[in-house]
Amino acid sequence: MDNSWEKLDDCLKALTPCRVLSKVLQKEQLTFGDFYLSWMNCVLEIDKLNTAFAFFLTRCMKERETALMNNDCFISAIYLVPRVNSILTNEQLEKARDHLVQTYQRAVRLISTNNVNSTAPEESEVPDEELSSSRSTITELDAFLRAQFRRRQQNMLNFNSEHNFKRILNF
Repeated sequence: MDNSWEKLDDCLKALTPCRVLSKVLQKEQLTFGDFYLSWMNCVLEIDKLNTAFAFFLTRCMKERETALMNNDCFISAIYLVPRVNSILTNEQLEKARDHLVQTYQRAVRLISTNNVNSTAPEESEVPDEELSSSRSTITELDAFLRAQFRRRQQNMLNFNSEHNFKRILNF
């Protein structure tokens, strides 16, 4: 009977870091970096327990971590977080850079083909004075967003290596 209680106590001790992790995961503004730091902390705390259940739980979490590290979106997000990007291998770093460049190129294509007027309400639904005010606001907003986008694009081009610079221009 004591052995059953010891096993139950081992399970409880091993699941306590998981409970803390689940609370962290429920935060609204959780970033990938914060998620991954909390995940690694949980694995390390469980690994310290040195029980059979803790070993099994750690192994399962590491298998899941392997799956996460094979996801281009996840490694790209980790790549952008200086606190944790040092854990990425050279191959993962290259995959992350390629994925970010491809995502950037898709965003540029989508923005260039996006029609701002398609999101505006029908003219018959809005009074004329509101419509003209709305159009001028959309035009001002559009001009502002385009200027911001061009500035960000220029900054990205300045920070990229010549190799990445050529890839961006040739999409």
